[in-house]
Amino acid sequence: MAMAEFHITLPKLPAGVASRGPWTFTLQDSGRDGVASVLTIPIVNRGPESFAESADQEQWVGRRWPRLQLVFAGAWTLADRPAFLAIAEELCALAGGPSAAARLALHELQFGAEPPRARAPNGCSQWNPRADVDDTTRNLARAQDLQRWDALVALAPTWHEAWLARARRRTHEHEDCEGGAADAQHACTLAPHCAEVWEELALAHRLAGRLDAAAEALQRATSCADAGHAPTIQLASVLVALGRSAEAVAAADQALKHIGKKHPEYQNVQLLRAQALAAVGRVDQALNACRAAARAQPSSADPWLRAAKLLWQRGERLEEALDLAAKASPLASAWSVEPLVVHAGLLRALGRPGEALPLLDLALERSPGDAAALGERGLVHTALQHWQLALDDLDRYLAVVTWAPAQLARAKCRWFGPRNAAGALADLQAVLAVTPGDSEALQLQATCLAGQEGERQCG
Repeated sequence: MAMAEFHITLPKLPAGVASRGPWTFTLQDSGRDGVASVLTIPIVNRGPESFAESADQEQWVGRRWPRLQLVFAGAWTLADRPAFLAIAEELCALAGGPSAAARLALHELQFGAEPPRARAPNGCSQWNPRADVDDTTRNLARAQDLQRWDALVALAPTWHEAWLARARRRTHEHEDCEGGAADAQHACTLAPHCAEVWEELALAHRLAGRLDAAAEALQRATSCADAGHAPTIQLASVLVALGRSAEAVAAADQALKHIGKKHPEYQNVQLLRAQALAAVGRVDQALNACRAAARAQPSSADPWLRAAKLLWQRGERLEEALDLAAKASPLASAWSVEPLVVHAGLLRALGRPGEALPLLDLALERSPGDAAALGERGLVHTALQHWQLALDDLDRYLAVVTWAPAQLARAKCRWFGPRNAAGALADLQAVLAVTPGDSEALQLQATCLAGQEGERQCG
């Protein structure tokens, strides 16, 4: 076991001690009998008062536990580990918190060497939901792994950090969001003013798809005195996913008050803010947020890509969107596909499909099965009247994605290419089920029906 370290604070000083308090101690447990463990007094150098307070602590420790060996000012050792643990337990009892045994157990679980994990044939830990083992084996492996975490909770049933640790194990390692949420909820009951427990509860809810519950937990986290900027950023993200855009803007603005432009999350917050601003119709402000993100990280393609998509999805200012996409493409990584697809899509929307084709060919070289690139190339081939090439791409795309514009394009290809009226009408029926008033689909449907009737008469 590595040297375990934890801190003890005595909120009230023992009777007979005329000092200001509270007192703080640091304990380091060697983990082995015969090897010295260490008790020290952290000294905050604020002036003579700090040293006087430390001297009071040192005298109190020396009188209370004479077996400790003073090695230098404010630091003692003892090679008898059971005796040292007894002193640690006494300090923990005076502090009124979890026992030393519980603190050491948590340290061992978090930082100690884990026993080798049993693996399934596909390499996953046997408790993992994706492990190719039967349910009985998976449940047994999960129960065996949780035994040590259950023992921690049993040692300190009212210690929120023990419940939080087991919640993390369940959520992150076992992908058991329900169990993780239950443990995190209990930790919230024990420590309702601790932001960390609400954040963990929110994560479990979010992974389980319960976004409303996640937002509620994150709102509780942001109200805690010890909350940093992280829960506010997470709240903005969840609110964007929920479509609660005005609240998301407020959360992002609040986060930006606490982080600088060099903070790792600055770009992410600005892009979340841009998405929310666009959703409430504040397009220019959304674009300004994207530009702010780009200035913070000039080598990143994401801000320009997000701005281009924002305008493209709204179907407005497409020339400006194309300029933004052209900035994103050269900044994208060598394996990135989306910037090329967006750039190509804008070229097609502006009536320049011939320029779009090389971008899509490159995208499909990078990722041969990418659905978005296949769909867009199918639309480009349709615009260029390459009917069979378009059909090949659109068939592959529509095998995995249902999208009315792609089905309308395939209907055109089926009719104008091999004159497959039945296939074209099937696609048009699917399009009109989604958009009953689509004039282009209605017109093509009438043409296909007339063509079918003409073929019958000729036959």
